[in-house]
Amino acid sequence: MFEKLKKTFTSAKPVPALPDGMSFFVAGIEYRRDNLAFLATEQKKYTMPIDKIIEKGWTNKKLFRYYFTNEPVQLVAEPNNSHDPNAVKVLINNIFVGYIPKDSNELALKMLAAGYQNITAKISGGDYKKINDSGQVATFSDPIEIKIQIKR
Repeated sequence: MFEKLKKTFTSAKPVPALPDGMSFFVAGIEYRRDNLAFLATEQKKYTMPIDKIIEKGWTNKKLFRYYFTNEPVQLVAEPNNSHDPNAVKVLINNIFVGYIPKDSNELALKMLAAGYQNITAKISGGDYKKINDSGQVATFSDPIEIKIQIKR
């Protein structure tokens, strides 16, 4: 009898421990650009006169047009999602911005169920300009990305 019990315990697969945290980039934000606009505020540096930018020493730096509201962040399970029953919707300031990537959503659900509550977001990218020391202006655009971090 003890041999049978011993085999049961030794053959059981170990349950992997949850990590202390995880980070990922939000998927599907390209379909929600209008929603992202609600999180954007124009930066004063972007519209500042060129001579003031030079005076302040901000030449040859990326001067982004917008900064973004990054919180509060909510992750909402969507078990009735027709594409993926493990889908997790990402909301920032109650605005739908995308989903946790499919390859990370099961782990994120487990972490949320285990009580992980420290959830943060960082939105980066967008239109910016650079002004050189002689006052020439060049405009650029980086892709907008949202990075979410879940911690204990």
